[in-house]
Amino acid sequence: MRIEVVNNDDEKTTYYGQIEDIWELNNSDFKMPVLRCRWVQGAKGVMKDPYGFTTVDLGKVGYKEEPFVLADQVSQVFYVPDTRNKKKHMVLPRKRQVVGVKNVVDEEEYNQFDEVPSFGTCNLPVLLDSEKTPYLRSGHKDKGVTKPKGSKKKERQKRQVKNGR
Repeated sequence: MRIEVVNNDDEKTTYYGQIEDIWELNNSDFKMPVLRCRWVQGAKGVMKDPYGFTTVDLGKVGYKEEPFVLADQVSQVFYVPDTRNKKKHMVLPRKRQVVGVKNVVDEEEYNQFDEVPSFGTCNLPVLLDSEKTPYLRSGHKDKGVTKPKGSKKKERQKRQVKNGR
């Protein structure tokens, strides 16, 4: 999950974490879902890659003194394992579900992802003509020669003639 907060200097900071437990505070007038989270430590655990995607190291835990957040203050994200670095995960957004907010007329007001790049807007690497293709197989000794159909029969006939049969 992700939460964005604004400090006293109007600077926006984003925190990422995983839900460990869900509690429901029950008052006679209302119920409020509260999430207990394990937060990723800021500068040490959250990074931007060269393509604009946010990656997190879920093993770098921080902010242990503040594990709780109201459910209607967070957005759901998915953590996809990074294939290059097994410790890191790429953060992918998901539409926010409005939980515990009454009188919501337009749910799309809560589905804003201004800070998160979509797949359509990221800069993917482009191979230059001078670069080798990353999926080109090399280092093998096979020539990859295939024989035309029916060649086994012709070879057998050649062997029979050669052996005098």
